[in-house]
Amino acid sequence: MINDIVKETYAIYKITAPTSNKKLKKAHALIKADLSIDGFEIYCLNEGVTSGEKTIYPFDGYSKKIDFSCYKDDKLIYVGGTKFIFRNYKQNSNNYFENELGQAYIITQFGKKIPYFTLTVIIDEIPYYKKNGEVKNIEKITTDDFKKYEVFSSFENCYCSVVIYSLSKDTVVGTVGFSYRDMILQIRNLCE
Repeated sequence: MINDIVKETYAIYKITAPTSNKKLKKAHALIKADLSIDGFEIYCLNEGVTSGEKTIYPFDGYSKKIDFSCYKDDKLIYVGGTKFIFRNYKQNSNNYFENELGQAYIITQFGKKIPYFTLTVIIDEIPYYKKNGEVKNIEKITTDDFKKYEVFSSFENCYCSVVIYSLSKDTVVGTVGFSYRDMILQIRNLCE
Protein backbone atom coordinates (compact mmCIF):
# COMPACT_ATOMS: atom_id res chain seq x y z
CA MET A 1 0.00 0.00 0.00
CA ILE A 2 2.00 2.99 1.27
CA ASN A 3 5.33 1.53 0.12
CA ASP A 4 4.17 1.46 -3.51
CA ILE A 5 2.68 4.94 -3.25
CA VAL A 6 5.90 6.47 -1.90
CA LYS A 7 8.25 4.64 -4.27
CA GLU A 8 6.23 5.43 -7.39
CA THR A 9 5.60 9.04 -6.37
CA TYR A 10 9.28 9.60 -5.58
CA ALA A 11 10.38 8.04 -8.88
CA ILE A 12 8.13 10.48 -10.78
CA TYR A 13 9.33 13.39 -8.62
CA LYS A 14 12.96 12.61 -9.52
CA ILE A 15 12.32 12.93 -13.28
CA THR A 16 10.03 15.98 -13.20
CA ALA A 17 10.34 19.53 -11.91
CA PRO A 18 10.25 19.76 -8.09
CA THR A 19 7.02 21.76 -8.13
CA SER A 20 5.30 19.58 -10.74
CA ASN A 21 2.04 17.95 -9.71
CA LYS A 22 2.71 14.96 -12.00
CA LYS A 23 3.87 12.96 -8.99
CA LEU A 24 0.42 13.40 -7.46
CA LYS A 25 -1.48 11.82 -10.35
CA LYS A 26 -0.04 8.38 -9.63
CA ALA A 27 -0.22 8.81 -5.86
CA HIS A 28 -3.84 9.90 -6.02
CA ALA A 29 -4.76 6.98 -8.27
CA LEU A 30 -3.21 4.52 -5.78
CA ILE A 31 -4.84 6.18 -2.76
CA LYS A 32 -8.18 6.24 -4.59
CA ALA A 33 -7.86 2.50 -5.22
CA ASP A 34 -7.26 1.92 -1.49
CA LEU A 35 -10.33 4.03 -0.60
CA SER A 36 -12.69 2.58 -3.22
CA ILE A 37 -15.92 0.93 -2.09
CA ASP A 38 -18.73 -0.20 -4.39
CA GLY A 39 -21.58 2.30 -4.56
CA PHE A 40 -19.45 5.32 -3.64
CA GLU A 41 -17.92 7.76 -6.10
CA ILE A 42 -14.46 9.07 -5.25
CA TYR A 43 -13.13 12.07 -7.13
CA CYS A 44 -9.49 13.17 -7.27
CA LEU A 45 -8.24 16.62 -8.14
CA ASN A 46 -5.26 15.18 -10.05
CA GLU A 47 -6.70 12.12 -11.72
CA GLY A 48 -6.39 13.60 -15.19
CA VAL A 49 -10.10 14.17 -15.74
CA THR A 50 -12.20 17.16 -14.84
CA SER A 51 -14.15 16.45 -11.69
CA GLY A 52 -15.60 19.95 -11.70
CA GLU A 53 -17.46 20.89 -8.57
CA LYS A 54 -16.87 17.45 -7.03
CA THR A 55 -13.32 18.44 -6.02
CA ILE A 56 -14.24 21.87 -4.69
CA TYR A 57 -15.28 22.15 -1.07
CA PRO A 58 -17.67 25.07 -0.57
CA PHE A 59 -17.37 27.33 2.48
CA ASP A 60 -19.51 30.35 3.18
CA GLY A 61 -18.41 32.82 0.50
CA TYR A 62 -15.26 30.81 -0.23
CA SER A 63 -14.39 27.57 -1.96
CA LYS A 64 -11.30 25.39 -1.79
CA LYS A 65 -10.00 22.79 -4.21
CA ILE A 66 -9.60 19.50 -2.39
CA ASP A 67 -7.55 16.43 -3.34
CA PHE A 68 -10.28 13.85 -2.65
CA SER A 69 -14.01 13.84 -2.23
CA CYS A 70 -16.37 10.90 -1.75
CA TYR A 71 -20.06 10.92 -2.64
CA LYS A 72 -22.96 8.52 -2.36
CA ASP A 73 -26.10 9.49 -4.25
CA ASP A 74 -24.79 13.09 -4.59
CA LYS A 75 -24.30 13.37 -0.81
CA LEU A 76 -20.79 14.38 0.27
CA ILE A 77 -19.44 11.72 2.67
CA TYR A 78 -15.85 12.89 3.28
CA VAL A 79 -12.99 14.91 1.79
CA GLY A 80 -9.24 14.55 2.04
CA GLY A 81 -5.92 16.17 1.34
CA THR A 82 -2.40 14.92 0.70
CA LYS A 83 1.09 16.38 0.90
CA PHE A 84 4.26 14.68 -0.37
CA ILE A 85 7.45 16.34 0.85
CA PHE A 86 10.75 15.45 -0.79
CA ARG A 87 12.88 18.57 -0.24
CA ASN A 88 13.54 21.55 2.07
CA TYR A 89 11.12 20.52 4.82
CA LYS A 90 12.43 22.27 7.91
CA GLN A 91 12.44 25.78 6.42
CA ASN A 92 8.77 25.32 5.45
CA SER A 93 7.57 23.11 8.31
CA ASN A 94 5.40 25.77 9.98
CA ASN A 95 3.77 26.74 6.66
CA TYR A 96 2.91 23.10 5.88
CA PHE A 97 1.45 22.62 9.35
CA GLU A 98 -0.50 25.88 9.54
CA ASN A 99 -2.06 25.40 6.10
CA GLU A 100 -3.12 21.85 6.88
CA LEU A 101 -4.34 22.77 10.36
CA GLY A 102 -6.48 25.62 9.04
CA GLN A 103 -8.00 23.48 6.31
CA ALA A 104 -8.74 20.58 8.69
CA TYR A 105 -10.25 22.87 11.29
CA ILE A 106 -12.53 24.70 8.86
CA ILE A 107 -13.75 21.53 7.15
CA THR A 108 -14.38 19.48 10.31
CA GLN A 109 -15.55 22.18 12.72
CA PHE A 110 -17.54 24.71 10.68
CA GLY A 111 -20.39 24.64 8.18
CA LYS A 112 -21.13 21.12 7.03
CA LYS A 113 -18.61 19.54 9.44
CA ILE A 114 -17.58 16.96 6.86
CA PRO A 115 -15.12 14.21 7.87
CA TYR A 116 -11.64 14.98 6.60
CA PHE A 117 -8.46 12.98 6.17
CA THR A 118 -4.99 14.38 5.78
CA LEU A 119 -2.03 12.33 4.61
CA THR A 120 1.48 13.78 4.80
CA VAL A 121 4.33 11.69 3.39
CA ILE A 122 7.96 12.68 3.88
CA ILE A 123 11.25 10.87 3.39
CA ASP A 124 13.49 10.41 6.42
CA GLU A 125 16.61 11.85 4.79
CA ILE A 126 15.49 14.89 2.88
CA PRO A 127 17.77 17.14 0.86
CA TYR A 128 17.90 20.83 1.62
CA TYR A 129 18.64 22.69 -1.61
CA LYS A 130 20.25 26.09 -1.98
CA LYS A 131 18.69 28.53 -4.43
CA ASN A 132 21.27 27.52 -7.06
CA GLY A 133 20.09 23.90 -6.91
CA GLU A 134 23.03 22.50 -4.93
CA VAL A 135 22.33 20.26 -1.96
CA LYS A 136 23.36 22.21 1.14
CA ASN A 137 22.76 19.34 3.57
CA ILE A 138 20.56 16.37 4.32
CA GLU A 139 17.87 16.93 6.94
CA LYS A 140 17.15 13.95 9.19
CA ILE A 141 13.41 13.66 9.77
CA THR A 142 11.92 11.89 12.80
CA THR A 143 8.52 11.72 14.44
CA ASP A 144 9.65 14.52 16.77
CA ASP A 145 9.48 16.87 13.77
CA PHE A 146 5.75 16.11 13.51
CA LYS A 147 4.62 16.03 17.17
CA LYS A 148 2.56 19.17 16.57
CA TYR A 149 0.39 17.18 14.13
CA GLU A 150 -1.07 15.29 17.09
CA VAL A 151 -3.48 18.24 17.51
CA PHE A 152 -5.49 16.87 14.57
CA SER A 153 -6.68 14.01 16.79
CA SER A 154 -8.55 16.58 18.92
CA PHE A 155 -10.79 17.49 15.98
CA GLU A 156 -13.96 15.46 15.64
CA ASN A 157 -14.11 13.74 12.23
CA CYS A 158 -10.44 14.36 11.41
CA TYR A 159 -8.14 11.50 10.46
CA CYS A 160 -4.46 12.42 10.26
CA SER A 161 -1.60 10.25 9.06
CA VAL A 162 2.01 11.44 8.85
CA VAL A 163 4.21 8.79 7.26
CA ILE A 164 8.00 9.01 7.45
CA TYR A 165 9.49 6.73 4.83
CA SER A 166 13.06 5.52 4.39
CA LEU A 167 14.00 5.13 0.73
CA SER A 168 17.24 3.35 1.69
CA LYS A 169 15.42 0.81 3.90
CA ASP A 170 12.32 0.70 1.67
CA THR A 171 9.97 0.91 4.63
CA VAL A 172 8.03 3.20 6.93
CA VAL A 173 10.26 4.30 9.81
CA GLY A 174 7.78 6.45 11.70
CA THR A 175 4.18 7.60 11.88
CA VAL A 176 2.29 10.29 13.72
CA GLY A 177 -1.45 9.89 14.11
CA PHE A 178 -2.90 6.94 12.25
CA SER A 179 -0.78 4.60 10.19
CA TYR A 180 -1.70 4.85 6.51
CA ARG A 181 -3.53 1.50 6.67
CA ASP A 182 -5.51 2.47 9.78
CA MET A 183 -6.41 5.86 8.33
CA ILE A 184 -7.73 4.18 5.17
CA LEU A 185 -9.76 1.75 7.32
CA GLN A 186 -11.22 4.62 9.36
CA ILE A 187 -12.20 6.51 6.22
CA ARG A 188 -13.70 3.40 4.60
CA ASN A 189 -15.74 2.86 7.80
CA LEU A 190 -17.45 6.21 7.14
CA CYS A 191 -19.04 4.57 4.12
CA GLU A 192 -20.83 1.86 6.10
